[in-house]
Amino acid sequence: MFNELLLKDLHADTDALKALLAEFGDWSTEVDSKLDAIVKLLTETHPEEKVLIFTEYKDTANYVADALIAAGIERVGIASGATQNPTEVARRFSPRSNMIGSATLDEVELESLIDPAAEYRVLVSTDVLSEGQNLQDAHIVVNYDLPWAIIRLIQRAGRVDRVGQKADEVLIYSLWHEGVEEVLRLRERIAERLRANAEVFGSDEQFFGSDEEVKVIEDLYKGKLNESEIDQEVDASSLAYEVWNAAETENEQLAHRVRDLPDLVYATRPALSERDLNGVVCYVRTENDNDGFGFGSSEGIRLLTGQEALARFKCEPDTPALAARSDHFPLLVQMAQGNLVQGTNVEGRLNGVRKRVWNRLNGTLATNSVDVADALEALFRRPLTKEAEKRFSTALAARSDVDDLVDLLLLLHRDGRLVVDIAAADPIHIVCSMGVVV
Repeated sequence: MFNELLLKDLHADTDALKALLAEFGDWSTEVDSKLDAIVKLLTETHPEEKVLIFTEYKDTANYVADALIAAGIERVGIASGATQNPTEVARRFSPRSNMIGSATLDEVELESLIDPAAEYRVLVSTDVLSEGQNLQDAHIVVNYDLPWAIIRLIQRAGRVDRVGQKADEVLIYSLWHEGVEEVLRLRERIAERLRANAEVFGSDEQFFGSDEEVKVIEDLYKGKLNESEIDQEVDASSLAYEVWNAAETENEQLAHRVRDLPDLVYATRPALSERDLNGVVCYVRTENDNDGFGFGSSEGIRLLTGQEALARFKCEPDTPALAARSDHFPLLVQMAQGNLVQGTNVEGRLNGVRKRVWNRLNGTLATNSVDVADALEALFRRPLTKEAEKRFSTALAARSDVDDLVDLLLLLHRDGRLVVDIAAADPIHIVCSMGVVV
């Protein structure tokens, strides 16, 4: 690939870019219509309220934050991959929601612990804060730019639309150039290319594709967040944390009993909605701390996502307990000895950090290396070790480039620390199970 033709094309691209820069001239915030819209939003539409602004890149976040401060907006915070302690920034923006989970405080006590001078009113953030943070002191989210993956929009809104939100409604503002239909048609054309790439490289990342997906996206961008349409996309870990956080706050005695429950605990509940299915849901964890969820019924056994498992396990404090199903334990045996055994359920089932590393590296020029291809093959077939997951999480949060990720991948693979050795015993432990009677 690295030949005279490539060099010629690179020079041509560079000349074209220079011509564009010369035509547009020096950039000034005075002609930035998107920035002007945000300033008006903060000074006219919502002059006193907290506002959370999301953008994809740290350079854009720095630009927006600096421009807002220059425009006279006070108490502006910024969080990006370059921020030393994003969690502390989140706490300064949303101190109330971050204190409630750690102690039972009334409103007066809570306010006495907050320093108004240190509290941010506006927070400009990359997606480093789109997962796992409590930001529900605010109820207004601005998408300064639009992410390609639909889950990003949902995760951004989910930082404020969660347990503890006191506002009657969550407002989502998205900024784009005029002509929404044109933008969506452009996205559909790009989606075709993304789907073609996914077929070649094996990526299971879901981008805008079908007419139904485009309709959902259009509604999201217009602020029509319909829970029934996006329910399956919500971050399961974040939702589980919200449920547990609420339980600790609202029913401390019950939460204490849950902590003391032994493994293998089981229960049976009646159907709570029309979406419930007859059967048994099971949660297992291996000795290497890999989780698995399965659902068994008369129609067979299948694996569940975290979101699906939460829906199957769901019950209220006053939900009555029923007698165990006659097929409860036979179905558990089938799941524990079949689908849920590690090695039969992890190959190709990419998720979390493992999925993000695969999507970043697979299909890059680096995969021309035999060593890199072997390491990616191992990652595709086996779950990451805890060490690898932690180190990749840090690298991804810091927005490390492809070369750095490849170096880390090769280092861990050569040392035998990249993936769990399924050939060795990795026994599963049944944590709990729930029968559902419809």
